[in-house]
Amino acid sequence: MVSQSARPVNQPPSLDFETNTLADVSGEWVRVGGGVVGDVFGDADRYVKTTGAKVAYWRPDRSWGGQTVTDGRIRAVVTAWATNAPPEYMAVDLENDCLVSYYSDKEAVPGSVGDDMYKTRKLLMRKVPAAGVPWTMGSSIYEEYRSENETPHRVTLSDDFYIGVYEVTRGQWAYCGLADPSEFSWPGRSMMLPLHKADYRNVRGTDKIFMRTGSEVGSGTFLDWVRKHAGVAVDLPTSAQWEFACRAGKGGAVYQGYFGSKDTSQSIADMKRIAWFADNSSEGCDGAQVHEVGLKEPNAFGLYDMIGNVSEWCLDFYSNTYYANSPELDPHGPAACELGQDFLIQRGSGYNRAWNGMRIARFDGDLPWGQSNVYGFRVCAPAVAY
Repeated sequence: MVSQSARPVNQPPSLDFETNTLADVSGEWVRVGGGVVGDVFGDADRYVKTTGAKVAYWRPDRSWGGQTVTDGRIRAVVTAWATNAPPEYMAVDLENDCLVSYYSDKEAVPGSVGDDMYKTRKLLMRKVPAAGVPWTMGSSIYEEYRSENETPHRVTLSDDFYIGVYEVTRGQWAYCGLADPSEFSWPGRSMMLPLHKADYRNVRGTDKIFMRTGSEVGSGTFLDWVRKHAGVAVDLPTSAQWEFACRAGKGGAVYQGYFGSKDTSQSIADMKRIAWFADNSSEGCDGAQVHEVGLKEPNAFGLYDMIGNVSEWCLDFYSNTYYANSPELDPHGPAACELGQDFLIQRGSGYNRAWNGMRIARFDGDLPWGQSNVYGFRVCAPAVAY
């Protein structure tokens, strides 16, 4: 147990434990690490909305087996964060109401970012440092295999935001009570496959008002369920938010490796490290299909499957011309789809696309009732404490 003195303001405190039993002879304190701090209870790693003394509990006997802790060999380090600038990671518990936890960095995430709980019963989200950063959206006119609708243009987003470390999985979808449209399975790991055949109407709403007018979502949708369950304003990302998160500071066609027509074999090899696509999505199964989230290398923000696996719904209506003249600050897409129908943008391609279509700037679109085994999504949320 650790007790923290009264704080005058409501803040989400993050709790780290340090020990000097694992350090060298210098006796310096080192972090125990989130991998073994999985049983923390009380006023830590969450938004504490009361003043006065704060108390948190850690049960090391449950998660740090085999260790002996003596007096003076363990200490707790509490860091308080402003509510409008919360920590780097946020986890939404889908099993327990109103339980949202915060972690200072990747090393503080209980059980590690790759733990199965973040692929089944918790939504783990990473804060994207986007506020006030000018960048170029779209593709260079010299980029191989580009499309004309990828007009390069300067963009600045006003705010940081949280975005899912993983695509939403079948296991996470199961909590909302909606039928699972997915067709693919995997022995013992089916719930860790990304939800596929995701119908936009069940994700965000059925009526036209829910397609891209403000932040309201349709009653009974997945986003509506998470909002009511956890009090977190989850939504789909805009196309600009998605691309900024995917790029993670990279200006090329992909976020890792070489991409170009001069060495196809190297391009394919590099792509296999970060994505499931036409050349490798049939590995271990009968034919091409989606694979468990988080098995490929992430981008520099620690986000997995931003390219490949499933194509991800975004908020913007589809347009071939909007981005040539879109506003620089917080572009949200056109007011309506220029095709005369309500096509919505999808980003990241999918498991069935060839390697040369697996580029960050590429975008596709479909009607909100479109269903395909390659359609999925990931969630985002404002970077504030809940």
